[in-house]
Amino acid sequence: MARKTIRLQVIAVHLVIIIIIFLFPQKGSAKSMVKSGCQDTCGNITIPYPFGIGSRCYLDPRFEITCDVSRNPHYPLLLNDIVVSYISLDYVLINHSISRFCYTNNTDKSLSMNSSVFPFSFSHTQNKFVAIGSGVFAFITQSPSKNYSTGCASLEGETLRYCSPKSGCSGPGSGKNFPLSSTEYSGIAQDSLPAKGYPGNPNNPYQDNLPYRRGPYTEIISESSSICYGIYCCETAFPKDLTSFNMQLNTMQTTGFKSETEDICGYAFIAQTNFPVSYTISSSRKIVPVSEVVPAVLEWTVGNISCHEAKGREDYACGYNSSCVDSTQGSGYKCKCLIGYRGNPYLPTGCEDVDECKEPKNNICHEIARCVNIPGNYSCICPDGYHGDATKFGSGCIPVKGKLPVPLVVSLGIGIAVGLLILLAIAFWLYKRLEKRKKDILKRKFFDENGEELEKATDNFNVNRILGKGGFGTVYKGMLQDGSIVAVKKSDKVDEMQVDQFVNEVFILTQIDHSHIVKLLAIFHRDIKSNNILLDENLRAIVADFGISRPVSAKKTHLTASVLQGTYGYLDPEYFQTWQFTSKSDVYAFGVLLAELITGEKAICADRDKQGLASHFTSAMKSNDLFEIVDHTLVLNEDQKEEILVVARIAERCLEPTGDKRPTMKDVAGGLPKLRKIFLEQQVVE
Repeated sequence: MARKTIRLQVIAVHLVIIIIIFLFPQKGSAKSMVKSGCQDTCGNITIPYPFGIGSRCYLDPRFEITCDVSRNPHYPLLLNDIVVSYISLDYVLINHSISRFCYTNNTDKSLSMNSSVFPFSFSHTQNKFVAIGSGVFAFITQSPSKNYSTGCASLEGETLRYCSPKSGCSGPGSGKNFPLSSTEYSGIAQDSLPAKGYPGNPNNPYQDNLPYRRGPYTEIISESSSICYGIYCCETAFPKDLTSFNMQLNTMQTTGFKSETEDICGYAFIAQTNFPVSYTISSSRKIVPVSEVVPAVLEWTVGNISCHEAKGREDYACGYNSSCVDSTQGSGYKCKCLIGYRGNPYLPTGCEDVDECKEPKNNICHEIARCVNIPGNYSCICPDGYHGDATKFGSGCIPVKGKLPVPLVVSLGIGIAVGLLILLAIAFWLYKRLEKRKKDILKRKFFDENGEELEKATDNFNVNRILGKGGFGTVYKGMLQDGSIVAVKKSDKVDEMQVDQFVNEVFILTQIDHSHIVKLLAIFHRDIKSNNILLDENLRAIVADFGISRPVSAKKTHLTASVLQGTYGYLDPEYFQTWQFTSKSDVYAFGVLLAELITGEKAICADRDKQGLASHFTSAMKSNDLFEIVDHTLVLNEDQKEEILVVARIAERCLEPTGDKRPTMKDVAGGLPKLRKIFLEQQVVE
């Protein structure tokens, strides 16, 4: 039973401590309050610097905290044995036991004990001195100087107090509870109500204006109270800077004990001002505090010198953006963050700027004013079109006469811009609709004019007429009614992009076909490959498929692509890396084409272990193994081998990985005719 009572007492103290923590919230986060690299908590309690756990984590040995891990949760100890329940930058909240002395008629009726919390001191503004008992006088004397003594007397009171009819009970007896052993009681008068805490029945007779009348078998079980008014309990203030003291308890009773051995006890302690003192009075007249452990507030300071003396010393404890304040409790000083900063002023950079603009409760800017944060402060600025002090409690922001407020101008501008965007969107939608309609009409017209003829020319696009396939369609061999042989390209998929490619190809072809313009026109073909080189009846080569080609001016050096286009095996390596297509990219593809002619192999072949023809060819050239890969269907004499070697060297130059090292298409075109002329001259000689 006693163990259960102690457990309930500890729970009650913890509840009071939780309330105190809410009433005195700690400023700053735990991260900014603790010295870097040190343990920041013990159990559920944060340990702010200058306090610390472990070496180099506290300012000096006075602030060392020991974390007791023998219990769960862990709890911190100050000065090795004082239990700490909360630490702030202003005070320390501790738990300590109540002092008690008990006596009988045969024992001394006084007790003296010493206590010390040096170098800390009990706060004279947040603590009180309390004595509990019947006829007890308790006082404390400052030690060792004994310059000051204070105390109070807890008087013996009556169990039952008189009450006046109608007005209820007052005086020392009010506020008590009286549990009874039976329900036989009466009220004060027929027209009165019992005071709070008193039983009563107005319908039963009363006697001598007592608050109740006990029946023959009714006994008071116990009394309890939470009021400390001088009867059974007293409290008083004590001096500041109280670090060590002597506590004495004396009884003022000389008679009244039921036996020589019965104990009568008195209690004295220092407790936090707002801690509710409660006690019970048992049926045997023993007065006992409800709690055996009470909270108390300790003040602390840095050093024992003033700010003026400390500022010139190397061990000055205040960090940047903080100020020094002399202690009002005694010697020493405290550090405070400057206005506009918060955090831990004892850390070198612990005081951080408060951004009042992000915390509306911390600034007084008018609702339409602009808040500008500056180190340690902030300013309020009215928007354009307004004037005033820009604060909530001043003139605020008043519109300037004759000038539209900026928010209104901004709103009008946004409204007009949105309206224009909607109109542009509608116009664009109408334009696309009209364009689609025109294309549909044009498609139908082209089909009506040419569709039937093209189907006849290609034998209804017979697969046997396929000349080749590209990235956008299939090329068929066709024969027109007049016997002309033509190439007909049919798109595999019809979409808007391919329509554009087709239009582009027709444009390129019409430009090339013009006898005068062709000399002035430069073209990036972008898809040179064997399938796009056609031969007529005279074996004259014709470049086809200009679907992704682009006409360019002579000054333009490259095209930047958004999508890689072309045929793998022919694509320039630099094109892969930079996504920029240059004239040298067509030269690279032409080099692959020459390698195909020489070797008789395709640009991409599974037999080469995923190695492209370009790499295969250049490797053979470097190792002088060209004729190991030359088309084996050719029967060559020494002169023909020399001719093939010349062409192979041109191909090798075209296949240089770096575009700057490749020849221009003009150089290649100039070199091949000369080779052809030499070949023809040799044939004439033979």
